[in-house]
Amino acid sequence: MSKENLTREEVRERYLALEKEGKFDQHVDPIDMSIVIPVTKDYHYYPQSIGESLSKWLRYNFVVKPYSFYVNHHYLETKVVGRENLKGIKKAIVTSNHVQMFDCLALKKAMHGHYLNIVAASFNNFKGSLGDGMRSAGMLPLPESLEGMPSFEKAIKKSFDKNHYVLFFPEQSEWWYYEKVRPFKDGAFHFALKNDVPVVPCFISFEERKKKIKDPIGMYPKRMIIHILKPIYPSKEEIPYLEKRSKLAEAAFNETKECYESVYHKPLSYK
Repeated sequence: MSKENLTREEVRERYLALEKEGKFDQHVDPIDMSIVIPVTKDYHYYPQSIGESLSKWLRYNFVVKPYSFYVNHHYLETKVVGRENLKGIKKAIVTSNHVQMFDCLALKKAMHGHYLNIVAASFNNFKGSLGDGMRSAGMLPLPESLEGMPSFEKAIKKSFDKNHYVLFFPEQSEWWYYEKVRPFKDGAFHFALKNDVPVVPCFISFEERKKKIKDPIGMYPKRMIIHILKPIYPSKEEIPYLEKRSKLAEAAFNETKECYESVYHKPLSYK
């Protein structure tokens, strides 16, 4: 897709139109592929040398962490509830609604004490310093074709071997400050089953900030609240794989839906 100049309000109008059509997984933000590093079958998800490892460590600790602190404390005013639900969980799939370009940093704050890798669409694998920062923060971009899946799957396994958490956005696309939870795709739950790790559903809700600030493209950010919900463990039943995956996805969605309804005091419905 070519680059477009859209305000956040125009992006919002796009996803509200898609909501009416029941198309919840469509990307609405402009995508500029000219600034993206392709994610091919030869893509390296983890550093390949001591120099690369050192560079990643320095960038993460002296660039990503300070920037994340600023974003969470001064831009999003991030609040976390439910951290007790992480007790005793060494590695997990984390799921969340995808509502803002910095929501991954808010989820990193929520998972404090657990390193969080972030699965992202391939078009987020930017060139330059921004992309370097995102990769240092633990981004695992999805491959552009099935040929690249073995490398991606090895990266996921390596993350769990390191006792990391891995974040998936099962709605698949980002809708800016969209309150409702959208239907889930199956990918996150496939990897939970394959690696025998629990799923920790999260739900991001919003409330008005103490002090309004305007972002550069015309919308007033709201305070971000991360609700960490109860973990869901893969079923040990002797049932077909697809049924087991479906049950896991349904359980995670239902927890997230219940959280939405509790926070906003209304049933989930789409226009």
